[in-house]
Amino acid sequence: MTIDQLIMLEAIIKTGSFKSAAKMLHKTQPSLSIGIKKIENEFNLTLFSRETYRPTLTAAGELFYEQSKNTLNSFRNLEKIAKEMKEGYEAKITILLDPLIRIPKIQAGLSELSKHAHPVKLQIISKMIDDTIEEKLKTKVDFAIGHLPSPIVTIESKKLSSIKMIPVISKNISKQKPLSEIPQIILKMKRNIPALAPRPGGLHWRVNDHSLKEELITEGFGWGRLPESVVKKHNNLQSLSSRGLDSYDVPLFAMKSRYRPLGPLGKIVWREICGC
Repeated sequence: MTIDQLIMLEAIIKTGSFKSAAKMLHKTQPSLSIGIKKIENEFNLTLFSRETYRPTLTAAGELFYEQSKNTLNSFRNLEKIAKEMKEGYEAKITILLDPLIRIPKIQAGLSELSKHAHPVKLQIISKMIDDTIEEKLKTKVDFAIGHLPSPIVTIESKKLSSIKMIPVISKNISKQKPLSEIPQIILKMKRNIPALAPRPGGLHWRVNDHSLKEELITEGFGWGRLPESVVKKHNNLQSLSSRGLDSYDVPLFAMKSRYRPLGPLGKIVWREICGC
């Protein structure tokens, strides 16, 4: 069994056919069939069912493929380290940033990065951190900054600070109107964060990003919790603490995989952001 054969298997699963996988890998379709057959013969197992038109993994094939992904991740990490050792520095750094985070939180790291003469591509992805963060850090993202709902064994995390989320409403909405009749503007998300979660009862409007949530609240379409720094920018917002709603502190963490090493420049950015 070779790494090349595992890459063939991965490509077939991801593209859904031998033909598409061959095109993606710039190989012939027969060479992929031979590669898969060699794995099957070596371990005396059947990876794909021959009863379906499209490649469908057997039970043994699914187990084999799941384990092969760990091997491929390890190989690619080793390959990345080898290239960095040869060239001195990584070519790209990818940071996943929760939309709640503002640039000043990572300014020290970016400033330090800009001082280096070595050209590096920087990709900053603004996206809510969800249950897929473990896989993203393992394969696509060098590190992330945002809220971590619970510790994950494979993730190394450093607490940076916290964001105060204040319940607010536009001053244009009548104080006499009960909150149960005013929509709460909340983010659509897979996990529960008290500061962003819906209040039991009443109306709920769900949106996909923080900017839209902020705009709806400031324009008087509903109420919700916004970061303290955002609230200070709008003179037309007032706190709902007098109506019995609490503010919440959302802790922020820098996160990276314990099993995917950072390159030299990534380590510099990480150190500056974490202050360690």
